[in-house]
Amino acid sequence: SKGIDTLIYLLNKLENVNINIIGNGPELNLITDLLQNRKNNNLIKIFSNLSNNLVQKIMQESSCVIIPSICAESFSLVAAEAMINKTPIVCYNVGGLGEIVKKSNSGIVVDVNDKLLFKDSISLILSDHLNSKKWD
Repeated sequence: SKGIDTLIYLLNKLENVNINIIGNGPELNLITDLLQNRKNNNLIKIFSNLSNNLVQKIMQESSCVIIPSICAESFSLVAAEAMINKTPIVCYNVGGLGEIVKKSNSGIVVDVNDKLLFKDSISLILSDHLNSKKWD
């Protein structure tokens, strides 16, 4: 439900990108196993237990927040925190999250399980940040 398939896809397809994974859960072992077998894992960090203040700091310093969840939750605390920190979100169009991100112009919403467009959306946001363009 958290979109682990999309996350694994992104870890394999995105290159030269710093990725911070915050949280833990039953699928965290899949990610750590993947990272041990990956050649360039120095750009990926996993934080399982952080204070809320540290999570906010990482979010503020991030180019975007990805929420690859495929479960139809009504709203996500992570999304609310990203919006407060004015950090763009990339998410799937499931549940209330997609509608809220669209209506608030807080990021890019992708049709569920379109992993290629999800990756391309992240790349677009990263290129905007690299070119010093403001995210509206």
